[in-house]
Amino acid sequence: MKRKILIITLLFGVAFMVSCSKDDDEEKIPSWWEFGYFKGMVDDTYYNLSNSWKEQPVNHPIHTLGDVTDMAWSIKLDIPNSENYMVFRTRLFSLHRGSYLLYVSSDSVTILLNDNIVKSGCQVDFCIPVHMPPANEIKDSIVYYSPHADSPFRIDILNMQYFENSSVPLVEGEMNGVLYNEKDPDDAIVFQNVMFGIH
Repeated sequence: MKRKILIITLLFGVAFMVSCSKDDDEEKIPSWWEFGYFKGMVDDTYYNLSNSWKEQPVNHPIHTLGDVTDMAWSIKLDIPNSENYMVFRTRLFSLHRGSYLLYVSSDSVTILLNDNIVKSGCQVDFCIPVHMPPANEIKDSIVYYSPHADSPFRIDILNMQYFENSSVPLVEGEMNGVLYNEKDPDDAIVFQNVMFGIH
C-alpha cells in the first residue's frame, strides 16, 4: 500500500514538473515576438483577432529594396456562416509614422527606385473555395477588391518602435476606406475604424 502511494506521489510530482517546464517555455517567448492584432468593422462584421505564441493570424514579412524598406502583411478574415473568406493584404513603402493614402492594389504596386517613385498599396482577395477545381477555374474563385483612384484607402501609422535583438519594427495604426470589386464597382467592402498592430 505504501509503495502504491509513493508511486502515485512520484507521478504527480513528475506531472507538476512538466507543467512548470511548459509554463517556463511560454514565459520565455518575448511578447513583441507574437505581437499582432486586427480590431474593427469590415462591412457588417466586427473582427477582434490577435496573435498568440500558438497562432499568428496577422502575417508580416519585411522587405528591403535598396534604401527603401516596406512592410508587407496580410490577415485572413473568415466570413460568418460561410466557407468563403477574405485576405486583406497591404504593402507600405518607406515605412514611417504618418498617413498613407493608397490608390492602387498590392499586386499593382510599382517600384521605380531609379526615378525615386514608390507607391504603397492594399487589396482584399475574396476567396470562394472551389472543391477540386479544374486548373482554369482556380483564378475565377478569387474576387479582387482594390482602392479607386478618386477614393484612396487611408492607413495611419500611429506608433512605430524597435526592440533589442529585432530589426523589425512594431507598428500600430488605424485604417479606414472602401475597396471596390475590380470587375464590378458597385460591389465594395468598407473598413471602419480598424485598429491594427503588427511586428
